[in-house]
Amino acid sequence: MSSPKYLYTLDLESENLILHNSEKQIISGAKDIQFWKIKNNSWYCSQIINQLEESEIFGLSIDHEGSTIVACCKNKKILVLKCNSTSNWLVAQIIVVNLPGYRICFINDDAFTFQPIFRGKIILYAKNKQNMFTKRRVFKIEPGGSIFSLMKCCFQFPPIFDKNKELLINKNNQQLQIISFHKEQTNRVKWELKIEQQLWFNCFYFHGAITHNGDLLITYDRRKNMCQVWQHRDAIRKIGRYQQNKNKQIK
Repeated sequence: MSSPKYLYTLDLESENLILHNSEKQIISGAKDIQFWKIKNNSWYCSQIINQLEESEIFGLSIDHEGSTIVACCKNKKILVLKCNSTSNWLVAQIIVVNLPGYRICFINDDAFTFQPIFRGKIILYAKNKQNMFTKRRVFKIEPGGSIFSLMKCCFQFPPIFDKNKELLINKNNQQLQIISFHKEQTNRVKWELKIEQQLWFNCFYFHGAITHNGDLLITYDRRKNMCQVWQHRDAIRKIGRYQQNKNKQIK
C-alpha cells in the first residue's frame, strides 16, 4: 500500500468474525453472537444473541443471500439464525449434534457442511420441504494425520466456499482439502463429495484466504513464518488445482 490509512478499531471479544455480503455488517462470535453495523462512519453493536447456555461459538457462516447464519457451538449444538423484516436476527432452529465442531460453511443457500472434531467426516445439512435443515449425508474424508494429532487441530482458518469455481476449501488437521459437491436430481436428491486436491502443510497452525475471483489462494504457515501464494489453473479442466506460485518470508 503506497498510502496506508487508519480506518477503525473495534474493541470486541471474538473468536470468529464474518462479514455480511453487503459489507455493512460484521458478525462476531465468542460467548455470544454480536452484530455490528456502521452509522455515521462509526461502528456500533446493534444486537446481541446470548442463547448459548454458557457455551461458546467455534464457527460461523452466512449464506450467499445474506439472510441466514449458522453457528456451531461448544455445547454440541448448531444455531440457525434468520433475519426478519425489521433486520433483527432470531434463532430459527437448533440442531443437536453428537460432537462439537470447529468448521461450518454454506455451499449454497439451501445447504451447509459441518465438520465434527476428532472424526474424519464432513456432514452435509440441507433444507427439507418445511424449510428446516436436516442431515442428508455423512462423508468420510482422510483425517489428515493420526487420531492423536486430530486432538491438536484448532478452529482457526474457517472453511471458504468459492462460489465462482464451486469449491470448498477446508482445513482438515495438517492438510487443506479442495472439495467439490455434486447434487444428483433423481427420485430423491442425492449429494456426492469429491476431494479434488489435498495440500499438506505438516503443521496444525496455518491460515488462509482467497481472492474474490478465486484465482489465488494465500496461506500463512505459522511454523515456518511464511506466506505462500497458490494459483488456480482451470484452462484445461473446469475444476482446476491450486499450484504453489511463490513463497514470501515474513519479516
